[in-house]
Amino acid sequence: MKSNWKKIMATTALTSVLAASAMAWSGAGPYGKGGDPMRMFGYMSERLDLSDEQQTEVGALMAVAKQERSEDKSRMKELRSELMAMKADFDEGRAQSIADEIGQITSRMVYQMSSTFAQVYGVLDADQKAELDSMLAKRGDRSGSWKRTKGDPQ
Repeated sequence: MKSNWKKIMATTALTSVLAASAMAWSGAGPYGKGGDPMRMFGYMSERLDLSDEQQTEVGALMAVAKQERSEDKSRMKELRSELMAMKADFDEGRAQSIADEIGQITSRMVYQMSSTFAQVYGVLDADQKAELDSMLAKRGDRSGSWKRTKGDPQ
């Protein structure tokens, strides 16, 4: 009975983590709705008035990032499927191994996103950087506003 209880608790915890992970990954990403870098590129290109040369350079950076992200997203999908398949026959060792790999992939994706952003930022001139900083600050203000309640300071 005790062994079954541990399996039930482990499966419940794993299912909760997977559900939260799926919701996080399917939501709006760092590049706008659905995490589409090309959508962000189009918006940024218009808003920052990128030159043709800048558009070419930023487009190439985004294309490389999209390819790298695509491979990682594909592997994440495989790993999630494998975890979900364990619901009837949970293997703690394999689940931990999969969780570790998911952590490595997530780390790589976050680093890659930050690196790409820094490279794109480096392509911009001083006025464009100031405008982008302003856009990001406004976005940050908006994203946290739904969390505030009536009595909270703004």
